[in-house]
Amino acid sequence: MEASANPNPEHTQEVVDAIRYLQDIENKHAQFARPRFGKRGNEYLNKEYTNNYLRFLLENPEYFRQLQQQQES
Repeated sequence: MEASANPNPEHTQEVVDAIRYLQDIENKHAQFARPRFGKRGNEYLNKEYTNNYLRFLLENPEYFRQLQQQQES
């Protein structure tokens, strides 16, 4: 026995209409939900701050030594 799908033309048009409707909703939503450039989340800022601080310490070993001395006293 072989099974085959015979789509009902009435249902086919309903599916096409539903897909168009969902695409319209997605397009309208996308206009308002776009990320704003230049804005980043806290996680990014924390990583960037840490990376910048570590770079600063590596580029300024004298400052790093002063921090170590302060912690030892």
